[in-house]
Amino acid sequence: MRFTGKTKRQRVFAGWLVVIATVLVAWVQTTTAATIGYWRFEEASGLALDASGSGVDGTLLGGATRSALIFGSPVPQTGATNTRSMSFDGVTGTAVNMGNGINVDAGNFTLETYVRIKPNGATNYPLLAGKLVSGNFLDRGFELQARPDAVNGGGEAGLGKWKALFRASDDFGGSDDVFSPDLEFDTWYHLAGVRSGNTLRLYVDGVQVGGDVTPSGSFTSGQEFSVGGANTTGGPPGSFGRALNGFVDEVRLSDAALAPSQFLNATAVQSPTTPGFILGWYHNHSGGNETFDEIAAHGFNTIMDYELSLLAENGNGQIVHDQLTGAADRGIGVQFHLSGDLIRSTDGGNWGRLDAVVNRYKNYPGLASWQMSDEPESSDFIPVAVFQAAADHIRQIDTNHPVSTVFTKEDMRYQPYVPHVDIASIDNYPIRSDIPNPDLRAYTKSAKRLVELASASSKRTLFVVQAFVADPEFSEPFVQPTTAQQRFLTYAPLTLGVAGLMYWTYYRNSPETRATNVYPVTDFLAGLIPVLESTNPTPPVSSSDDSSSFGDGLADVTYLVRQYQGSIYIIAANNLATSNSVQFTVQGQWPATTVVRALTENRTVSSPNLPGVLTFSDTFGPYQIHLYEVISAPIRPVVSISQSGNQVTWAWSVPGFVLQENDNVANPKGWTDMSNGGISPVTVQALAGGKFYRLIGR
Repeated sequence: MRFTGKTKRQRVFAGWLVVIATVLVAWVQTTTAATIGYWRFEEASGLALDASGSGVDGTLLGGATRSALIFGSPVPQTGATNTRSMSFDGVTGTAVNMGNGINVDAGNFTLETYVRIKPNGATNYPLLAGKLVSGNFLDRGFELQARPDAVNGGGEAGLGKWKALFRASDDFGGSDDVFSPDLEFDTWYHLAGVRSGNTLRLYVDGVQVGGDVTPSGSFTSGQEFSVGGANTTGGPPGSFGRALNGFVDEVRLSDAALAPSQFLNATAVQSPTTPGFILGWYHNHSGGNETFDEIAAHGFNTIMDYELSLLAENGNGQIVHDQLTGAADRGIGVQFHLSGDLIRSTDGGNWGRLDAVVNRYKNYPGLASWQMSDEPESSDFIPVAVFQAAADHIRQIDTNHPVSTVFTKEDMRYQPYVPHVDIASIDNYPIRSDIPNPDLRAYTKSAKRLVELASASSKRTLFVVQAFVADPEFSEPFVQPTTAQQRFLTYAPLTLGVAGLMYWTYYRNSPETRATNVYPVTDFLAGLIPVLESTNPTPPVSSSDDSSSFGDGLADVTYLVRQYQGSIYIIAANNLATSNSVQFTVQGQWPATTVVRALTENRTVSSPNLPGVLTFSDTFGPYQIHLYEVISAPIRPVVSISQSGNQVTWAWSVPGFVLQENDNVANPKGWTDMSNGGISPVTVQALAGGKFYRLIGR
């Protein structure tokens, strides 16, 4: 997505600065993927240019001209502005000829267009778009055609109707035909002919009509692909006949069996490519939509598929299409894995293979990011320069999706790669059968280091969580984490600021292990996603264990604080292999009715000394997680602000607050107490350039 505008305004109350942000978001959509030819007829004159990038431009013949009569604007699927259609006069020799270089062979495809036929404009069985099935070309081809009357399945005689025909043929044995019901003249319709395996289907305005027919074989022929007329004799372009008397707009040919939700007339599903908090599984293409149904039911919004570029490059584009569309239909984004071999092939500027994959799939609504191989600094080694060039090249040809990758936990090795991705993640799998007491502090430290390196170049972070059963194929003795271990592996990275979690891996789990070991943890996490995504201001929080017992820079207790719907949430991790008693302090003036709940544990935590600053103590077991909810808002003082000339006076109604100032609101360490700022009222002088002020509880 692209942000097209942002405005901010500020208010001060309740002990902290409140920033109210209004963000206007524009989703940039372009043509649906798998497109091998797309003619929009938007040019003022000259050739009908191929918008797919395949370079198959059309030549206007006879009475083919552009018209301002269009079906509408924008194009629903792509959002593109539509200003012109193609007009045909029905005279022999009229057509738009794209030449004979396009073929769909025996594979899946979708041919679609908008048409509007004038009264009696279908009397000669005009070709709307495609390769006319003709004996002059071995009776092979595929086409959308119009029929005028009751003969051969046409409209009912005398009723002023016409029918659409989707026809395909592979030999002299006859064609396979699908007819629409009667259609009106002078009316725009969207038509789509789809081949899926050995099935032909015809859709009118996104609805299937006429039932299925079952062709076989290849539709390849030397016939020209054309619009509004066809080569009927096998001779030169002047021999074109079957001319349409009407209009055609937006002709697109795709090399996949598109779903109706992907047709040009369907409003595109808004891309789930950048959920605020990413919760995902690693997977392969097995399982299909049943996998998507399961993970969506458990609140997951992302999947990383290891095999997509391999499938795309080895003639399995339909599987890739099904993965992307199946995921999008369920609100799941797909991290599209680009193999190490594919990335390495670009060395020296050889972009052909990479361009083919990215251009083919970059406009699928289900695409979340381009996953640049797996551990490029290690097992899938790619030189940094090659990696950087490939990442930069992807961004040039696809400006709408981020570049992501996953590294090992060895920060000295992956550090040079981090500046070249948009989303950086690491995998760290500490649970092994040969280590009965794993060092989970080192696990949390690896998350801290990732966040530090990514923050230095403003990159987003994910953490890949161990969630798989033991497997004899592994060279190391990994084992499935217990539920308690899974809980720590899940929440500890979040306390360091990691922005999402991916679980490795779905296909090395059974439904039973997911149900008993993983989902008991992630189901609750999925319910917390609105809390994790919240950007509401939070009061200052500290703990008695904010320092490190080991001098390694990692606090013994790390925690994440969020405010959501009036409550304060604290996710806290004990990074010690021993039990630990911890006191938390939450600034502000909290009423005596404040309650601190330990979520998932069915208990409350005592919070003495209220009203006033909130303090509470709790005990952590070794490597234990606690999730707290503070469910009462602090006392909110009545604040008044008055101005006289360049003097601004602040006043508030209850003690326990102090007025602070800051030259730069983006610098959280820049807040300092005003002189006598703890005693209401306080008068400040408005200065050129301005300052920021906040009232916080003490």
